[in-house]
Amino acid sequence: EMVYHHIANLPPSITQINADIPPIVAAIVTKLLEKNPEERYQSAHGLLIDLKHSLAEYTRTGTITPFT
Repeated sequence: EMVYHHIANLPPSITQINADIPPIVAAIVTKLLEKNPEERYQSAHGLLIDLKHSLAEYTRTGTITPFT
């Protein structure tokens, strides 16, 4: 039952838990939690680049605009 629940159900959106989380950060977390391995980050380096980009923009402007 627990394995089925893990496979079949999606986790709640992080913005449902905390609406103050910027949407791009929520998108990064969602990508980390993807069920399909091909839809997750393919390397820690890719994740690091996205996090550094987000931090730099937030530090510079106070917001993070969506990016691919």
